[in-house]
Amino acid sequence: MKIRADFLAYAIIIAVAALMTWVVTHAAGVEPTGKFTVSWAPNTEATCADGKTPVAKCPVTGYEIQEQKGDSPIWAIVKGVAPTVTTYTASDIPVGEKRCYRIRVNSNGTFSDPSEEACNTIPTPKYAPRTVQKLTVTAEIVNP
Repeated sequence: MKIRADFLAYAIIIAVAALMTWVVTHAAGVEPTGKFTVSWAPNTEATCADGKTPVAKCPVTGYEIQEQKGDSPIWAIVKGVAPTVTTYTASDIPVGEKRCYRIRVNSNGTFSDPSEEACNTIPTPKYAPRTVQKLTVTAEIVNP
């Protein structure tokens, strides 16, 4: 049985298109990542941390965001933000990685005690098995 040249060309075009679609949608070799969005609300108490001094004497001039990776005991300062900012996003976090965050209030260089910590872990995608890599399709005439 002879394969017609136009059919073979069509089959090759379909195979190449399928391969290109697969490569684009699966980005072979790229690990999935996630992000954490941290948010907080400013304290509305009328006094400073000592409970007596009026809040006007300790105005919020910014926030310090601290991060703890995995089960490490170390807290690192990841960013300082303006007093009007109440969210922070950490991107490109590997799947399965745990991070904890806490916030300290800055008042002209004097910092509050850290807030309570909040932790979370980037979940494993539901499509957990890794897909194949370097898929190729070849076509040839077997009965010329």
